[in-house]
Order: sequence, then C-alpha cells, then structure tokens
Amino acid sequence: MEEKEKQESVEQEQQAGVETKQEESAKIPTSAEGTTDQVKGKKHQTFFLVLLFVVFLAFVYFLPEITSFIKKQQQEQELKASERDGTMRCTFTREGENVDYDIEQVFTYEDNSLKKSTITTTNQVKGNSAESNIVNAEQSCENLKQSLALINGITIDCQGSEMNQVTTETIDYTILDLNDLTSNVAELGGFAPEYELNQNMNTIERGLEQNGYTCSRTEY
Repeated sequence: MEEKEKQESVEQEQQAGVETKQEESAKIPTSAEGTTDQVKGKKHQTFFLVLLFVVFLAFVYFLPEITSFIKKQQQEQELKASERDGTMRCTFTREGENVDYDIEQVFTYEDNSLKKSTITTTNQVKGNSAESNIVNAEQSCENLKQSLALINGITIDCQGSEMNQVTTETIDYTILDLNDLTSNVAELGGFAPEYELNQNMNTIERGLEQNGYTCSRTEY
C-alpha cells in the first residue's frame, strides 16, 4: 500500500514538472513569431515610404497649380489694397530758433487715389521777437488767402493768437483746375499744390515718411 502511494506521488511530481515546462516553453516566443513581427514592421515601413513618395509626386505634379494659386491670392490682395477708401493723417514737428512748426496733413482718397488734402501749419512763436513773428506769420497767411481767393478748389484759413498762428490750406483736387494756377504764377506768389488728382496714396505716404512724417490711415 505504501509503495502504491509512493508511486502515485512520483507520477504527480512528474506530471507537475511536465506542465511547468510546457508553461515556460509557451512564454518563450518562437523564431516564427519573431520573424512575423519583423515582416509586419518592414511592411509598415515600406507603406510609409510609398505614401511619402506618392505625396511628393503629387506635390511636384500640382506645383504649377499651387504657384498659380499663390500668385492669384497675391494679386487679389494687391487689388483690394488699390481699392481702399479712407483718410490718411501725417504729422511732423520742426523746431526753429524763434518759431516751432507743427504740420498736419490729412488726405481723403478713393480707390487709394488722392481726392482732397488739408494741410494745417501751426506756428508757435517764442523768444523776444514773438510778437513780430506772429505778425509776420499772420500777414503771410492773409496774403496767400487773398491771392488764392478766386481759385476754385482751394481754401485758405488764417487763425492767430498771442503765441500761435495757424494756417489751414484745403485743396479739393476733384474741382481744382491747375491751369488757373499756372496762368497766374506771379499773382499767386509762386504757389503750387504739392500733389495732384488721383495721385497714388502709397507714393505720397512713402515720400512723407522719408521726410520724417508719421502717418496713419483710417479706412472704410
């Protein structure tokens, strides 16, 4: 009886050892499984390279269309810029020994082309000769106003105080006839507008900024 129990115990131990070996062998990947994973990895890599190559070919093929689209967008932006309506304000300050000058130029434009301008010059006198400087600035403004009184499209306004003299020159280029100016140069004291009808606002802006003005726009 004891021998039979020993034999059964031995058989159980052997069976347990076999099961343990089977479990361990099941955990160890076979060479076939490793090869399958490598094949899958190579397939994914190949697919990615093929996809990348296809995208590159498509880009090269459609490059002319892409370039044409970009140029078209740029042209549309330039066209929109040339169709702008609004006002531009430019300011400049110059200090002198006896007089400081504050100049403000306001332009009205349509389709980015000049239609009207208003130039306001403020003379701020200082020093011992302030009174005489005010008188001289006011007299110069009044002389200009009288000279241009009969010119259609130009308005001159003069304002004075104890320490300031303000000259405002407004020109409506849509109704101004330049022949009225060129035919009366002597009578007008050599006065001539700085700009002309439909002059490009970008050109005016660049010129003023190059001369030290600060410009800003309000568009609608």
